[in-house]
Amino acid sequence: MTIGDALARAFASEDAVAIIGTSALSDSLVERVRGASRAFALVVLDHDVPALDRAMMLAAIAPLAIELGPDRRIGALDVRQDASWDDILSAARFLAGAGSTTGQILTVAA
Repeated sequence: MTIGDALARAFASEDAVAIIGTSALSDSLVERVRGASRAFALVVLDHDVPALDRAMMLAAIAPLAIELGPDRRIGALDVRQDASWDDILSAARFLAGAGSTTGQILTVAA
């Protein structure tokens, strides 16, 4: 199970949050974010995403925030290998609950 899958389960009861997990470069990442109909889309980058792929995905967050706003928000978690589940979940809950923020990227590490 990926971190994105685990977060999707943790947020399953929250109708306003879409979890978009990825563990490898996905050409459809931007389309998946654009297609998310919920008020907040959280992109979760697992620790095993190669550095170049990670950089490209993270570079898309700010332009997507501009494109989707003001009706929809986006955030991202850049999860490192040594991150604890509690820290990951806390960061995700913070971004989901921060109603006036969009385009933020949080790196979660020990």
